Amino acid sequence: MSQISYSSLNFLPFIIMYSSLFSRSTRFLSLCFALLCCVFTFSACGNMDERELQEQYSTAVVMVKNRAYYEIRIPNCPSFYFSHLDPEEGLSNFTTNVNKIEPTEGYGTGFFVGEDGKIVTNHHVVSGEEKKEEVTDVLKKRIAAILLQYINRYQELKSSLENCETYMQFTEEGTYEYAELEDTHRNITDKIKELEDEAQGLLNIDVDHLRLIYHNEVGIVKNHASGVDKAAFAPCEILRTDKEHDLALLQLNTKKTPENCVFFDIPQEDPLVTYTFAESIAQKFGSDKNKELFMLSYNLGPNISMTKEGVKAQFNKGYVSQTSSEKILYSIPTLPGSSGSPVFNAKGELVAINYAGFSGTQGFNYGVPVRYLRQLMW
Repeated sequence: MSQISYSSLNFLPFIIMYSSLFSRSTRFLSLCFALLCCVFTFSACGNMDERELQEQYSTAVVMVKNRAYYEIRIPNCPSFYFSHLDPEEGLSNFTTNVNKIEPTEGYGTGFFVGEDGKIVTNHHVVSGEEKKEEVTDVLKKRIAAILLQYINRYQELKSSLENCETYMQFTEEGTYEYAELEDTHRNITDKIKELEDEAQGLLNIDVDHLRLIYHNEVGIVKNHASGVDKAAFAPCEILRTDKEHDLALLQLNTKKTPENCVFFDIPQEDPLVTYTFAESIAQKFGSDKNKELFMLSYNLGPNISMTKEGVKAQFNKGYVSQTSSEKILYSIPTLPGSSGSPVFNAKGELVAINYAGFSGTQGFNYGVPVRYLRQLMW
């Protein structure tokens, strides 16, 4: 058995002291490391996987349907109606009878933003394009074409009238033949007068001062609905729009979000640039809430979204490519019908509202930053 010398015992207090200090330092470092792990774990736990995100927010999105037609109002003239402006056909379904108009149908995506039935989508989903100059030009061409037809018809009638008068000169008055010629002459004269009145009416149309009025009915159908027939769409009111940033705020006529539907909160600050302390730590450890962005949308309206299980929104993801004060560019693939879709991060925070594809690329789209939605709401 070895013995401890007196000189060794002299160093024992120092050894105990340094051992105690080392233990305290180790405990402190361990505590800091544990706290950092807790912060990281807590912040990372806020991120959801794709399945969780889809389940959480699938009932927040709706398919938006817009049925619309245009009315042309001109001073001292009956109204004209058409469904849309076609590059080749001009004023499609042009008529003066509103009961014969066939409205166009367009589809987009929207999402609930509160318990009072408010829904956000794009301005262009529920509003008509400004086409007054184009319509004016097309209408002038249409009137010119009709007048040309009138001129040709007028010349034909005048020629028939002259022939009739010639025959009358060589026909004895009081005969049956002469009476028939008189009837013919009278009918041609009446037709010429009617044609002149119609032509004068066209010439009096003040096309340059026309008013173009957009008539539409907006409705929504919930995700997982059994169908997309007319009865399935719940009517909405357009509360206000922001044409500059392509946003629109709708509200169900019931002013109540369905009980089985969730809604997106509108963040007070931009989630793409605003991080809590915990989120910043998580970001450094590779768990960035904005690493990927996600979208729920109705690509091609009911053509793709109508399934055997009912209406179903498509879930897609991508990455942020570029940001600016006016728009966000990301690599989420979309098709027509996705306008107005919510774009959100792994925490379910609303980041942008999808509004346009980027021509010349595959799978890149633009979104309106959420701060412009805050301005529209408040």
